[in-house]
Amino acid sequence: MSETITLNQIDEMKHCIGYDKKHVKRGKYRAYRNYFNNGDEQCPSWEELVSKGYAKQFKQFDAIIYCLTDAGKLLLEKILDVKITEMD
Repeated sequence: MSETITLNQIDEMKHCIGYDKKHVKRGKYRAYRNYFNNGDEQCPSWEELVSKGYAKQFKQFDAIIYCLTDAGKLLLEKILDVKITEMD
């Protein structure tokens, strides 16, 4: 099964984890965050990622926050050809 995502969604996923290819070391990138704050409005591109299981949404105060799921991180790893690790 193949699911299509847009270049914009890939860019937003990279922004979500703070991705910068200059910080890739030995094929690994250490994510310093995993969230995308869209203020108080839902974001159609992120809602599509949620529906495909690549992201999840939650509310914090009045903001709608999106973050990548394990499936979303795995997809991004495949696209970027980089292992994504998280900060402790």
